[in-house]
Amino acid sequence: MNDTLLSSSQPSTVASKNVYLHATGKHCESTCQRNILLSLGIDIEENIIFGLDASFGFAYHTVQGNSADIVLGKQAIFPMNAARLMGIDVEIHQSAGPSVLIELLKKYTAVITRVDISLLPYWGLAGKAPFGGYFINIIDYDEQSDWFEVSDSSFTDTQWIDSSELCKARSSTLSPPINPANWCCAFKSVKRQPNLQTIGPIAARNLCREVLKPNFRNLGIPGSRN
Repeated sequence: MNDTLLSSSQPSTVASKNVYLHATGKHCESTCQRNILLSLGIDIEENIIFGLDASFGFAYHTVQGNSADIVLGKQAIFPMNAARLMGIDVEIHQSAGPSVLIELLKKYTAVITRVDISLLPYWGLAGKAPFGGYFINIIDYDEQSDWFEVSDSSFTDTQWIDSSELCKARSSTLSPPINPANWCCAFKSVKRQPNLQTIGPIAARNLCREVLKPNFRNLGIPGSRN
């Protein structure tokens, strides 16, 4: 799949110079976003970002073979609703290999990437219980060792992972239909200070619509009846 952009504007110079502060959280997607927004000078609680993303909901995915079906307590994986509502320029890539991460780190404070949690060595799962809908922030790269420093919402300290191991986690096909597919993105800049009183009601309406009348029968109320 070719690289795509949600916005064609130039990268923010402010975004490339701010310091990333690692912090844990309750949900990987919203924590990744909160930590990066803090580096951009936007202080929004993680639960607010979770709500703006209209993340709460239900999704049911059947799995072939003897593996258990996948049930998620949310409607979509990283829907980008919060970013759109807050006016954030986002650069999205779906490229294999470490080079895309290295190049993005040269421009931005952190890179959000989707991975199979079971293939992250520091989790110690050794491929068991694969799930390709997990997200971490890539915050540094050591060229000499070829290791990446990652910010994982479940760990108090940042972790280091070998480049080849990270690539395996990003390209895993162990949990279809929820595979990471080498997806990653970077927050380029924030166009404006988010007005929660304005965008909050919009997010609430979006959530209700997606839960009650989703576009796919495996989501929301219809999915819960499967």
